[in-house]
Amino acid sequence: RKVDDDRVKGSNEDDLKLAKVFVYDSLKDELCLGGVYVRIFNKTSETRNIDDPSKFCNELIAYIWRTLSAKDSSSNGVESTFTSTTSMGMHMVHLDYAVEALRSLTEAHNYIAHDVIKASHGILTIFSALSLPCKSKAFTSAVQALSILTKAAEFVVAVSRYTPPCLWRLLKCL
Repeated sequence: RKVDDDRVKGSNEDDLKLAKVFVYDSLKDELCLGGVYVRIFNKTSETRNIDDPSKFCNELIAYIWRTLSAKDSSSNGVESTFTSTTSMGMHMVHLDYAVEALRSLTEAHNYIAHDVIKASHGILTIFSALSLPCKSKAFTSAVQALSILTKAAEFVVAVSRYTPPCLWRLLKCL
């Protein structure tokens, strides 16, 4: 988006098509959501260069939700997106990165609480992450994110009104 905004007027729109499909071998297994390499983002948690932190938040929530849903499906004997042990291991590492990035966003921007509320499965995603093993990085990041989010009255009200109720997930992890 930034490149398109800064382009000289009259530039050929097709100039950058090849660049869009170019992939560095060293980045091919990196989790990239909303144009942000999540592991790299987590190193600094700097949101200044993220075009749209709200969009990044929504993409993180969607990824976390899909991963948790696939994990639940595979543990119930249902076929999931995890095709091998290696794939599942990579998904779990990416899950750790994604939840950590969401925690960083909640810490950096007060409005992220609103984004979590409005995102499809946003509230449920945060509470579902509490079902992860308590020694996992994703669980720790989810607890920290929840701690930050509950400082926003809007989030607390939304959780109290959420259907189906999800507060039991918090009690279950105690």
